[in-house]
Order: sequence, then structure tokens, then C-alpha cells
Amino acid sequence: MGSSFNLIEIVIHSTPFGKVVLAILVIASILSIAMIIERILVLRKIKSNTEADQDEIDEAIRNKNIDTLSEYIDNSERKTNPLCTVLYEGIAQWKVLRATGETRIDFIEDKVNGAVFHEMRSIRTVMRANLSMLANIASTAPFIGLLGTVIGIIQTFQTIGKEGNMGTDLVAGGIAEALIATAMGLFAAIPALLAYNLFSTMIADYILELERKSTDRMVLIMQLLEQKYNKA
Repeated sequence: MGSSFNLIEIVIHSTPFGKVVLAILVIASILSIAMIIERILVLRKIKSNTEADQDEIDEAIRNKNIDTLSEYIDNSERKTNPLCTVLYEGIAQWKVLRATGETRIDFIEDKVNGAVFHEMRSIRTVMRANLSMLANIASTAPFIGLLGTVIGIIQTFQTIGKEGNMGTDLVAGGIAEALIATAMGLFAAIPALLAYNLFSTMIADYILELERKSTDRMVLIMQLLEQKYNKA
């Protein structure tokens, strides 16, 4: 291998097993980066849509225009407009109960709130999509890298034993090749772990805020629905 310790040269001259390990870690790193970018874009869009939806919903509530409000919520995109999605389920539950002749206000409120909270759990699951993959990469990549390092060191000593040569180039080159696997494992794992923790915190905070926003507005929406129902 000579005295050069160029990274590319080391990878090119690495063992087949070492190349397989490095390929797996490179793929894991690429997947991790792709999922991080995807979650950033999705969560940013959700946050932006929630702010816009909140303004539209509050304006309709202030104007006591339940028809406009219902139409706006019905036409919203389910996956990227969680606030509208939650309120949609609450309104749908209210309509079902009223259609069956239910008149107990407390019972209706409990059922509507139950539908709202159930939908929020579904939204939390959707928002956490791909996070399990990030967690898997963060937890397994270092061990894959360590496996590559251990096997690389073993193969280096086997080569030394066969050749009876303890030359600096042979030893240093073999150890360098082995340690690259550990470095690649950490390179794949660290961003995945940081992103997983960051996204988990962001989503938990968002769900708490969504719960507050949706329950406050659902109370006002039910009042408007009851007014319309009583007038009918």
C-alpha cells in the first residue's frame, strides 16, 4: 500500500468485507441525511399551515360564520393541516351524534373531545414518520463500524502472521483501514441521533400546542354548531 495514507486509497485497497461495511455505512448516512431533510420540510410546512389555518378559523369564529368555517376545514389537506384535521374529526363526531338524536350536551362534548384527542394521536404518529429509522441508524451504525474495525484488525494480524512481517506500512495501513469503519459508523450515527432527539422534542411541543389550540377552538365551534342546530 506504500506509505500514503490517502483516505480514498485506503478504501480502494481495503478488504472485500471492509468495503461491504463501508458501503452499508455510506448508505445509512445518505438515508439519514435524506430523512432529516424530508422531516425538516414536512414539519416546516405543517407549522406554516397551522399558523395560516389558525388565522382563517379565528376569523370565521369571530364572524360566527359556521358554514364558511366548515367549508374551509373540509377542503384542507389532511396530512399537512393538523389543526383542520383535528377540528374536522370533532365536527364530524358532533354531526353523527346530533343525527342520531343525541341531546345530552355533556355527553356530546365528551365524545367530541375524545374524537379530537384520538385524531391528535394519529397526527403524532404521522409526524414521527421516519424517526424510527433515524433511531435505528443512530443505534446500529456505531456497532456496524465497530464490527468492521474488529474484523479489520483481526485480518491485519492474520496477514502479519502469514507474512511474518511487522513493517510499519503493513501494520499502520491495516489499522487505518479498520478505524475508518468506526469513523464512518460515528459519522452516520451522530447526525441521526441529534436529529431524532431534536425532532422528537419539536413534535412533542407541537402536539401540546395543537391540543391547546384545538380544544379552545372546538368549544367555540360547538357553540356555533349548537346555535345553527337550534335555529334549524
